[in-house]
Amino acid sequence: MTEKNELNILKYLRTFPNFLLNSSLFGLSVIIILSLLLRFNYFVPEIPLTHDALDYFFYAMDTSILGHLPVNYSPQNNGWPVFLSLFFSFFKFDDGISYLQIQRILSIVLSVSTIIPIYLLCRRFVGKPESLIGSAIFAFEPRLIGNSLFGLTEPLYILLCSLSLVFFLSNSKKLIYSSFGFIALATMVRSEAIFLFIGLSIIFFIRFRNNKLVLPKYLPALVIFVLLLLPMSLYRIEVLGDDAIIGRVVDGMERTQTGYMSQGILVGLENYFKFLGWDLLPLFILFAPIGFFLILKNLNYQKMTIIISTLLMSLPAIYAYSVPALDTRFLFILYPMFCIFSVLTITKFVQRFSKKNYFLILILGMLFLTSIIFIEYKILDIEYEKDAFFVAQYLVASPNVFNDYSESKYLESTDIFKNWDKIKPYFFVEREKGLSVRSNIVHNFTVIPIDGFDTLEDFIQKNNRLTVLVIDNKKSHPEFMLDVFNNEEKYPYLIKELDTSSDEYFYHVKIFRIDYEKFIEQYGKLILLKENK
Repeated sequence: MTEKNELNILKYLRTFPNFLLNSSLFGLSVIIILSLLLRFNYFVPEIPLTHDALDYFFYAMDTSILGHLPVNYSPQNNGWPVFLSLFFSFFKFDDGISYLQIQRILSIVLSVSTIIPIYLLCRRFVGKPESLIGSAIFAFEPRLIGNSLFGLTEPLYILLCSLSLVFFLSNSKKLIYSSFGFIALATMVRSEAIFLFIGLSIIFFIRFRNNKLVLPKYLPALVIFVLLLLPMSLYRIEVLGDDAIIGRVVDGMERTQTGYMSQGILVGLENYFKFLGWDLLPLFILFAPIGFFLILKNLNYQKMTIIISTLLMSLPAIYAYSVPALDTRFLFILYPMFCIFSVLTITKFVQRFSKKNYFLILILGMLFLTSIIFIEYKILDIEYEKDAFFVAQYLVASPNVFNDYSESKYLESTDIFKNWDKIKPYFFVEREKGLSVRSNIVHNFTVIPIDGFDTLEDFIQKNNRLTVLVIDNKKSHPEFMLDVFNNEEKYPYLIKELDTSSDEYFYHVKIFRIDYEKFIEQYGKLILLKENK
């Protein structure tokens, strides 16, 4: 390498931080690419979705095939599957897994797309370089990365709420009004967005309080919100009995008036701050708390918008934690505000240095590495999930009756997509009836709850349809099940079929087939004695 080339490289390295952070298009492109790479690195297409995501999948499939919303059932928050059904209607796959992959890929794309409104939000408070760091914090947040892989409501919900804040903080009246349209769409996705509507309505009156015509000015915003939301609300009232928005808020307020819920709110506050502390890790913990106090200085309508939005959007989480429903997802909607708090702190810090962009690049690199480390050790365990899926495949391969176990979440989806050719015609058979296809599926397995039993003998005797036992080493299992896992030689009537308790597996589980002849040999007299009694 010539001396001239070396000088050119050194010159490029010196100017790269300034170019990266001062060019919004280039900086955002880099962050978006890295964010996509991170997400697709943990994307395992063969593993099916479960629980709520599977509910959304079937509702979206039903809607896309019917050509209209199902007339006899609906999730309370059906905005996401309705949006998803638009994409399903463009494809005709022979297998169900391909549709699930669309659901997950779309979830990833929506999550990454939110990087742009986060950048625009931060630009309302800090300069370009710091705003890019704010968008990077969101892009590399490990919980959001993990959540974007599951095909759930949060990516679309956070995107719509972020867009509503961006447009509301605009100086254009048309954009301000359009922000209420985005809130209406967000409310269809998750009813909690009604609190953001309340917050922005309050700020609207504060922002234009000196205008005598503030109420007439507000009416178009209210009309836009109501008109967009009304058709879905009427549909939900017809199908569910209430609109799943105002009805849920009223129900929550009624519950808080009882003594039980009053104590529950205290529990909710306690859990809220516990989960808040956990959700601040690892990327927000150093910056967001300080930034919250910084934003309180020199208040204007922009800062008040963020503060009031943060406080009001915390209320549904407090209520959920008082039930309690213990899930970090309830606080994800606060992450855009956390990004703003964080960049205020970072801006305050880097202003002390003459070459601040070098420090910002260092922070950017630390954010990326911290995210990877946290994902690997705390959030996602891909190999573990693959093993759990393998166990589900083993169990549904033939008709079986077995006990519930820790990682049974993949059973239903594994059975459904294994038998997709048999299930697919149901979508068309029930087309005119508007029935839920999922409710008509007869599974190849039966799961029997194990709660309420003190001994394995008692459990088997009272559930003699059992064909196999599924036991892992989780402490949530009853003691007698853990005893089988650790001392299988004490149970000669259990014939081991599968054992993943080796180094090549990350999920340790044992599956035993019950030999009832040996069981009766061992416990026959005891059974007779119990019967005589």
